[in-house]
Amino acid sequence: MLGFEAGYRMVKVNIGGSEVDDYELDFSGPFFKVAYYIGL
Repeated sequence: MLGFEAGYRMVKVNIGGSEVDDYELDFSGPFFKVAYYIGL
């Protein structure tokens, strides 16, 4: 069986602390996955 998935992913990570300046990592963007599934 073949399956696929597509969409837009919103992922933001804030990193900060007392010894580190605050900064943000942004992994947002479109994605597309294709996978084979074994039907049992």
